[in-house]
Formats: sequence, structure tokens, C-alpha cells
Amino acid sequence: MENVIDRNKFTFDIRWVGLGFCLFVVMHLLPAYFIYYLRIASSAAVIVYTVWLFAGIAFVAFYIGYKSRGVTVVEASIAGALYSFVLLAAVHSSWETPIEMANSLWFYSILVIATIGAYVGEVVQSLGEKKAKSVAG
Repeated sequence: MENVIDRNKFTFDIRWVGLGFCLFVVMHLLPAYFIYYLRIASSAAVIVYTVWLFAGIAFVAFYIGYKSRGVTVVEASIAGALYSFVLLAAVHSSWETPIEMANSLWFYSILVIATIGAYVGEVVQSLGEKKAKSVAG
């Protein structure tokens, strides 16, 4: 199977980093905040909240990878890293706890999920473009 992403050209667009960070805040943090503060004491709410913590990051990163034509997965990874830094700083300041290994694990999991999600988005975008070219002739 041929490689679907051209690794010979590397482009970087800082606008996608900023947009990606904003998308993480709006599409991930706000829904997670509302789910958490609804304080519904049911196992379903806990499951939805837990799933959204990881699936929301993958969804936003996939969207960035899919919509950013000609842009690499680096932008989504950097946006995910910035987002996780903000989350770590917020947790550290609001709970007055030191940044520990568990928080570092959270940071790396966001980074890995964002990178994988963006890569899948890039692959789907590339396959869609190839399919469109083959249909067009």
C-alpha cells in the first residue's frame, strides 16, 4: 500500500495552532465543564464525562487534521500541548496541588491523542482527495 501522506514536504501554519487551541477550549473544555458541574449523581454522567475527556480531544484533533489542507499533524499536537499546559496550570492553581506525575501523564495522553487524531484526519483527507481525483478522471 502506498503512503497516503507526502512526507517530503513539511508545512507549518501558526493559525491552525491558534484555531486548534480555541477549538479545544470550546469543543472540549466547555462541554466537560458543563457535564461535570451538572452534578448528576449517576453512573451514566460519569461515563459520559470520562469518555468525553478523551474522545473530545480525538474529535477536535481529527477535525483539525481533516480541515487543514496542506498542514501537518504538528499544529494539532502543539495546540494539544498548549491546551494541556493550560489545564495543568488551572488544576495546579485552583486545587493548590503540586504538578505531579499523574498530571504529567495527563499532559502526555492529551499530546498522544491529539497527534493520533490529527494523523487520522490527515489520512482521511488525503484518501478523500485521491478518491475525488480518480473520479474526476
